[in-house]
Amino acid sequence: MKKLSLSFYVTAAALVIFLSPALVLSEAEPESLVQNLADGVYLFVWGGTKSLFVVSEEGVIVTDPQKASVAERYLKEIRKITDKPVKYVIYSHRHNDHIAGGKVFQGEAIFVSHETAHRRLARMGNPDVVLPTLTFTRELTIHLGEKTVKVLFLGKSETDDNCFIYLPEEKILFAVDSIGNRSVGWWGSYQYGYVQEWVKTLKRVEKLDFDILALSHGKPGTKETVREYRGYLTDLIAEVKKYVDQGISLEETRKRLRLPKYQRWRFYDFHFPLNVEKVYTELEGD
Repeated sequence: MKKLSLSFYVTAAALVIFLSPALVLSEAEPESLVQNLADGVYLFVWGGTKSLFVVSEEGVIVTDPQKASVAERYLKEIRKITDKPVKYVIYSHRHNDHIAGGKVFQGEAIFVSHETAHRRLARMGNPDVVLPTLTFTRELTIHLGEKTVKVLFLGKSETDDNCFIYLPEEKILFAVDSIGNRSVGWWGSYQYGYVQEWVKTLKRVEKLDFDILALSHGKPGTKETVREYRGYLTDLIAEVKKYVDQGISLEETRKRLRLPKYQRWRFYDFHFPLNVEKVYTELEGD
């Protein structure tokens, strides 16, 4: 029987996401496009993706403008709340599905990213992506009016430039693609991910003082959500390592390995074998 490649699973996964009505937000439900997390702190929701924005007396801080057509709707929703100018646009990481709509917010806004994201985006030269004008390596603190927003790079996770958006006063943390709430990781997270480093990054996340964990995909959670997701990665690495150490092939490992503890998590049936494949490949290369 011919072995199915990772690209086959990726294509199939994309079709599942595209065709699933549960992941499409109806135009008839505009009230569900914005969720209020705290005073001046909101989530913009489009389909299965969320972006966080913060409204202060002096302007707006926007994260992840998504793609151009969505960003236009994003800005319209912000304008229903405030006419203050957008002062900052923060890219959580370099993936186009989260940042390609930046042009909609151009004007007086400062575009922010990790320096690695800037370097990679500059090399790619995508005309749809506004290059960041302010970069950092570990931490950037933005004070705008009465609001304080910290952009934190805590280590490698889904990518080597993925950052967390932290509001210390509101005790809110926004995580993009790097944490799932009882959800097995989407293939992209593991195609590009650094799984062993990811565990260390999540330990650093747990040291932050927050009550609300807002996610780019899935329901909001708490610090316990981070612990659960770290537990999943830790268990996955440990079990895959047993197969690698015994010299069992990737194909056989993918067929045989199961983690019943997580079988009720969303996307387990489809994405778990891909998670296994990514971890196996990473361990085999060590």
